[in-house]
Amino acid sequence: MADQTKIPGMTPEEANWAITRQISEVASAGVVVSVDPDDADMMAAFEDDALSPEDALESRFDDVVEDE
Repeated sequence: MADQTKIPGMTPEEANWAITRQISEVASAGVVVSVDPDDADMMAAFEDDALSPEDALESRFDDVVEDE
């Protein structure tokens, strides 16, 4: 997992950055790369744009026009 990454001579943060860079270079060349979900989270590979439960409840009638 991401917090267990160890490369001799590197801090865990440097090792994570190095691995992230290598995966990015391979993926940008068109190669599909399987990444552990924890590593993907560490790399901020996916933006969390889900609605909170409160926002979901508030938006449930957005398609209903009021006063008509």
